[in-house]
Amino acid sequence: MVRVSRFGGSVGIIVLVVVEQLQGVCGLGEDPELPWKCRRVLIQQRRLSTMASPRKYDQEFRERAVRMYSERLAEPGESKRGARRHVGALLDLNPETLRNWAEERDRVESGRSPAPRSAEAEEVRALRRRVAELERANEILKTSAAFFAQAELDRRLR
Repeated sequence: MVRVSRFGGSVGIIVLVVVEQLQGVCGLGEDPELPWKCRRVLIQQRRLSTMASPRKYDQEFRERAVRMYSERLAEPGESKRGARRHVGALLDLNPETLRNWAEERDRVESGRSPAPRSAEAEEVRALRRRVAELERANEILKTSAAFFAQAELDRRLR
């Protein structure tokens, strides 16, 4: 018997639950309603066997995760790390990924660019570009000078 079950709330995980497999894993009889722990075991087993590439998260999921993190952080006595771990466990998300998303949101809200650069760094980048351009020009001039010198020697020998 195959049953399609939607759970996880807003996360929207859709999993095919094969009751015969779960009977062996969780020791269930003919009970059609499966406990949450049994479903979680199957999901984890399935993820371990089919993890071919990293998952990509859409923008809505990211915003929801950061909002949940902010709400959890607003609770009294909650640390940043504890809030990240809690939300990460709820959404099956690495807490460090959640930290990166929250920091990115903070940078955007404060008006800073994702990779802030100082004026000195900008000047150094511009100067390095200029040096590379001049080095290419020097190589071209050296090559052309050698070519014309060889042509002049060939002309004199005739």
